[in-house]
Parts: sequence; C-alpha cells; structure tokens
Amino acid sequence: MRKALFVAAVALVSAAAQAGSPAFVMQAPQDIADRLGERELLERELAYELAPVKSEADLRSLLVEGAEGTPLAALSPGAQQRFLQSLVFSEAGLASFYYEDLRAELSPTQIYRLLSLFGAQRSTPSIPGLRVKSKADELIVTPQADGGDHQGYLCHSPGTCMESRSFICTHNC
Repeated sequence: MRKALFVAAVALVSAAAQAGSPAFVMQAPQDIADRLGERELLERELAYELAPVKSEADLRSLLVEGAEGTPLAALSPGAQQRFLQSLVFSEAGLASFYYEDLRAELSPTQIYRLLSLFGAQRSTPSIPGLRVKSKADELIVTPQADGGDHQGYLCHSPGTCMESRSFICTHNC
C-alpha cells in the first residue's frame, strides 16, 4: 500500500513538474536544508531573547529571588548545585552544561523546561539516554538538526569546545 501511494505521488509530482505548473516548483535539497538551517537559527535566537537567564549575573539574580517555582526546583539539592556550578556562559548565552544529573533525575519535558531558562531548550535532544514517558517527551527527543551542539564536549574558551564526558558544548561557545 505504501509503495503504491509513493509511486502515485511521484507520478503526480512528475506530471506537475513537466506541465510547468506554477503551483509546483521543485526545490533543490540544499535550498531546503538552507531554509531549515535558517529556521533553526531563528528559533534559537527567539529562545535566547525570551530566556530569563542569559548570563552569570542573570543567574545570580534568579538565585537571589529563589529557585523555588522555577524548573531548577525539580532537581535534588546536590544535583542542582552540580548543574549550576557546571554552567559556562559566553557573550551569546549558555555555552555548556553538565547533563548527568538532568538525565538521572528529570524527564525530557522537565529538562526542556529547565534549559528554557537559558534559551537552550533545543539542546535537550543532544542528551543521550533520556527516558521517554509521554507524548511531549517523545516530541522533544525526536532527532532534529544538531544546531551546533556537541555532546561530550565542554566550552573551554570562546569558539573552542574541549572533550569532556557528560557535558554539552552549545552553539554559543
């Protein structure tokens, strides 16, 4: 059945293309990839603009107000401390973070919410071994373009990711 539908779709596309239909324009795979890459960059920029924590100063302000009522509260005290101490910021925002405690204690949805504090929620699928328990979890961990995140690396200095187990070096490094 799938094969028949595929063959019919190909025949329809071919006929429309040969007829020069203005409603149908073939696009090169690179054009599509470029547009998807642009879309991801725009989504990351929007996430950063909406994020309440863009720097160490913002993080200190959040912690003075208290982590209760934020996604950080979902972590145990020790895990919260390790996560917060692992954060590396660059001029562009969160550059890297330690993920072991996130993976051990939180669902993908909780991790997504936590990383959204930093505008880094699109880094969630880069964390290996997440346990999917809901439809939202499934949507979050669905593979996407990597967006420049490097699992197993830490932002060592601007533009330089250094190998480091259980860290993610984001596109902001």
